[in-house]
Amino acid sequence: MGELDGLRFVAIAWVVLMHIHHYSAVSVRHVDSPFGSFWGWLLDLGNLGVPLFFAISGFILALPFAEYHLATGREVSLRQYFLRRLTRLEPPFIAAMLVAFVLHVIKGGVPLGELTRHLGATIAYLHNLIYQHHSTINGVAWSLEIEVQFYICVPALALVFRLPTVARRVALGVAILLLAWAMPSFWMKQGVAQPDLYLIGHLHFFLIGFVLADLFITRPVALEVNPVLWDLLGLFGCCATPFAYADKAMGWLWFPLSIGLFYLGAMRGTCLRRLLNDPVIATLGGMCYTIYLIHLPIVSGVIKVSKRLAVSDYYLPNLFLQIAIMLPLILVPSIIFYALVERPCMNKNWPWELAAWCKARLPGGRSAPPPSPPFAPTDTPGAGSSSMG
Repeated sequence: MGELDGLRFVAIAWVVLMHIHHYSAVSVRHVDSPFGSFWGWLLDLGNLGVPLFFAISGFILALPFAEYHLATGREVSLRQYFLRRLTRLEPPFIAAMLVAFVLHVIKGGVPLGELTRHLGATIAYLHNLIYQHHSTINGVAWSLEIEVQFYICVPALALVFRLPTVARRVALGVAILLLAWAMPSFWMKQGVAQPDLYLIGHLHFFLIGFVLADLFITRPVALEVNPVLWDLLGLFGCCATPFAYADKAMGWLWFPLSIGLFYLGAMRGTCLRRLLNDPVIATLGGMCYTIYLIHLPIVSGVIKVSKRLAVSDYYLPNLFLQIAIMLPLILVPSIIFYALVERPCMNKNWPWELAAWCKARLPGGRSAPPPSPPFAPTDTPGAGSSSMG
């Protein structure tokens, strides 16, 4: 499903542009407000790329469970499910956090002991819980902690697919709307100081993916309409997403609906699906996990030099210059990191193949046959993926 990589591209592009925008707003001299234009407002909402990622993650991880309960898919092995999370996502994450840690040490300003404690909490996915703020090592790690909380809960949440069709869809719909309505004021009244740091503050986005997985597997007749109509509905959902979020009165209702409409259009339309399957868009979207992990340290470092460059006294022209400078400096290291670190981890059996390779090169070692794969050849679709990997 190349359109999933296309959707990842939309999410990661919005996040990266938001961070360039925010660092430029406080670093580059200008006489006007960085938020005084439509583009400034739109880029300021780039944090919405994270809910887009969460919905994709919900869809991908719910899919094998939905296939098992609603179609003829095989039962999901929880051992393989959790092992695949570990082998696929942990090495790039740990490598990126270690690099960011070294950069902080070189930069100075934070005592090494304190920095080491932040590193340990970040790698253990406990920084949000312990420190009640985004990781000092790499600020983007906050959302990955929430992803991990979701991975742990998926097998239990997926029991919803055992329910009859009407009961299942009503339960998911009501849960999405109630959770969206409750965020954040309700949880703060219950004593949860910062619900956006925990799964409970974002679970409704993941459940949107559950609904999409249900519709993808069961293919209800009501959705079998002209693909051009889906293109239009998907485009409308995409364009409506930032405006729905900005609606303080009814955003809790419109925002989840706009995301779901956008994703349904991407999966069932023709033109929108073809656009998202464009090789460049899909390739960059496929690298989104790497880009997400390493772009923030690059932006925060480059701005120290690039802020001296200006083509105008006004913010927008200078912002576009910063974007033109930073995007290549983000993409080149991302391609290298992806090729050397993330892509090898896409091989389900890399730990066993690496162990066999090392064993064969030990003193007295000899070539060994390929290890028996711990995964069946027909591994469950999506079992090795997350929204960003």
